[in-house]
Amino acid sequence: MIDTNSIGLSRRDRDFLRACRNVIARSRTPLTMAQVAVKAASGPAPAFYVSYCHALRRLHQIRSHSVELPDRGRMSLYRELQSRVAALCCAKSLTEADALARVLAEGPAPAFFLTPASAVVLYSELLGKVRRARRHVPLPPSPASNLKKQIK
Repeated sequence: MIDTNSIGLSRRDRDFLRACRNVIARSRTPLTMAQVAVKAASGPAPAFYVSYCHALRRLHQIRSHSVELPDRGRMSLYRELQSRVAALCCAKSLTEADALARVLAEGPAPAFFLTPASAVVLYSELLGKVRRARRHVPLPPSPASNLKKQIK
């Protein structure tokens, strides 16, 4: 198996590829690539994959209604962050900034927050990167080639 760190995949991409592999391993029936991608995207993710500064800025914009995100996946990401931050602010008497930092540092996300179409495109691109990387991995020497060297 290819080491996904060695081909330059981001953490989100590595985690998504791992989730896709888990979906395939758990499936009792054959799945299409689209089914794998959508199931993986809707499953839990290890992190939120958004920077603290960007998330804080977006939460302020959403709260002041100065921006409406066109992407369903992104909007649901920030709504989830907003609800977790609000719960922490009330329960622990934290500022919004501190609560956001805690949510991003501690919590797994309930999903990858990708639309079904984005999940399929991402999975297809990741499979292509892994396949291209496999073509360039040198094969270990075969036992037969070692014998030829010893005979000479």
